[in-house]
Amino acid sequence: MSKLQSDALREAIASITNDSREKQRKFVETIELQIGLKNYDPQKDKRFSGSVKLPHIPRPKMKVCMLGDAQHVEEAERIGLDSMDVEALKKMNKNKKLVKKLAKKYHAFLASEAIIKQIPRLLGPGLNKAGKFPTLVTHQESLESKVNETKATVKFQLKKVLCMGVAVGNCGMEEKQIFQNVQMSVNFLVSLLKKNWQNVRCLYLKSTMGKFLSKDIQSCQRRGIKVLLSIGGGEGSYGLSSERDAREVAAYLWNNYLGGTSPSRPLGDAVLDGVDFDIEQGGAKFWDGLARDLKNLGKKKGSKGVLLSAAPQCPFPDEWDGGAINTGLFDFVWVQFYNNQPCQVSAGRGAFLAAWKTWQSVPAGKIFLGLPASKSAAGTGFVPAAQLTSQVLPLVKGSPKYGGVMLWSKFYDKGYSDAIKRHV
Repeated sequence: MSKLQSDALREAIASITNDSREKQRKFVETIELQIGLKNYDPQKDKRFSGSVKLPHIPRPKMKVCMLGDAQHVEEAERIGLDSMDVEALKKMNKNKKLVKKLAKKYHAFLASEAIIKQIPRLLGPGLNKAGKFPTLVTHQESLESKVNETKATVKFQLKKVLCMGVAVGNCGMEEKQIFQNVQMSVNFLVSLLKKNWQNVRCLYLKSTMGKFLSKDIQSCQRRGIKVLLSIGGGEGSYGLSSERDAREVAAYLWNNYLGGTSPSRPLGDAVLDGVDFDIEQGGAKFWDGLARDLKNLGKKKGSKGVLLSAAPQCPFPDEWDGGAINTGLFDFVWVQFYNNQPCQVSAGRGAFLAAWKTWQSVPAGKIFLGLPASKSAAGTGFVPAAQLTSQVLPLVKGSPKYGGVMLWSKFYDKGYSDAIKRHV
């Protein structure tokens, strides 16, 4: 890909807006730009981060809160902007649950100069962990203009995976405005990349209820491929606070991704086959309740059920997934035998087999050997294809719960799966 093709972009925008007009929603659909990168190594290359103000506000209803001194709180009230003064912040007393709830309530925060310095002392690191540390507003600036600037700003940040998405418009905008926003977003992102356009694998444009991804999912399912939604991961801040919280999350997942109904399903009418638990932080409590609630929802009349999988680390028991797996409700467990030197293959035959046999004892359907698809996919644990097929698989394939090999990830798979699949 050498540059953004204007005609193709206009055609994509027209298709999205026409589809939105044909199927009127009770809300305005957001239009998202999704980007896939190539020739980047998140483990070694410098991770970039940058923000750009777009010509037009993509999400007018984006919720912003002002953490202000008396003057800014008064100004916020005049323009109908939510605000909190220092006394309200003090009442939160660094309570993690309250700060997390605050971070979830708003898309972005602004703060007066006198307040922003006190944020770590008043709220702790919660807003920063959620990626929502406030933007400074001075008294020389118009608060209303700053709010509009915040709503028009999008951020590109490379994390652990080579894909990202940003809101670039909505279906209530003129097509010309969407075009201008997309063009600026793409050109800005390309300027951040070390090899510019040579690092861009693909660009997708979709609306909240767009058909593009849902058609791909359904095509895979017709071929017998199970498609699951993975929750958790190593980035961000998350966790379950109670059994009620678990039930609410289960209901959300069911209605928005699985067999339930919702006016704003992110993947359109595609019905995913299940949920993958990749829990790597936030405590171990209540994930077992989430698993039970999801399985129970899958028993509803007319439902195809809900598959559950988990991706624990190989040290046993897993710090976060262990309780959920012990419910006996999981169909697949793909154990990560990498980035864990005491139990991965390179630890030696004895240590590896001991860990494998321990995982065979858990009350789950099938156990998969999780490996990196290339040296750059993980810090440690890569096993050359020839070694895997000749030395490792013969040791584990006879296990009663052996399910196969899980690879992290498709992006790093440059022929590795082709080399091993007939042996798996």
